[in-house]
Amino acid sequence: MMQADNGDDRDAAAPAAPPAYESIHFESSNSGLPDVPRDEFAKNASIAVSVTNPTKVGDGLSAYAVYTVSTKTSDAAYKKSEMIVVRRYSDFQWLRGRLSSLYPGVVIFPLPEKTVTTSPFQSDFLEHRRGGLQDFMKKVVEHPTLGTCEDVVMFLEEQGGSSWDQRAPWYSRGAVGSAIGAMDSWFQSINTATETWSTGAGME
Repeated sequence: MMQADNGDDRDAAAPAAPPAYESIHFESSNSGLPDVPRDEFAKNASIAVSVTNPTKVGDGLSAYAVYTVSTKTSDAAYKKSEMIVVRRYSDFQWLRGRLSSLYPGVVIFPLPEKTVTTSPFQSDFLEHRRGGLQDFMKKVVEHPTLGTCEDVVMFLEEQGGSSWDQRAPWYSRGAVGSAIGAMDSWFQSINTATETWSTGAGME
């Protein structure tokens, strides 16, 4: 009569304990793929832009500031290698709005805030805004898609003329645009006067 072994057979049939985690080594393989950082894109280095010389234009409620935007480029998307244009803050707003509409999947660098609680023509404020506008433009032209899109090229090249003028909607051009613009300017002057009296000034 056979007697069962006292556990030797059970021990032999039990699975072996897995190795300690520290003893497991995985082979690293690049699989032939280039080492590309996942949080950055290939920056466009063929366009250099600067925003300088903030200048007050006009007096009173109709006063505003302009900025000189200078560009040097070797990119074929541009007609010239060097351009200088003058832009208002509202022009930068227009450009950012266009880019946000055309490229909803791209995070567009923010503009400096428009509303201020101090004199909008104080040198410190103008310099702060100039730096913010320059940071915005540099981020735009560094982007491989934004830097050569039609609206950015027009913004950097066109000081005036049909292309730049026609960027505005139809109701802001011609005789109708002049009438609407005059009415809008009146409302803006009332609004600006109220802001200046209460919390500060908004400046285009």
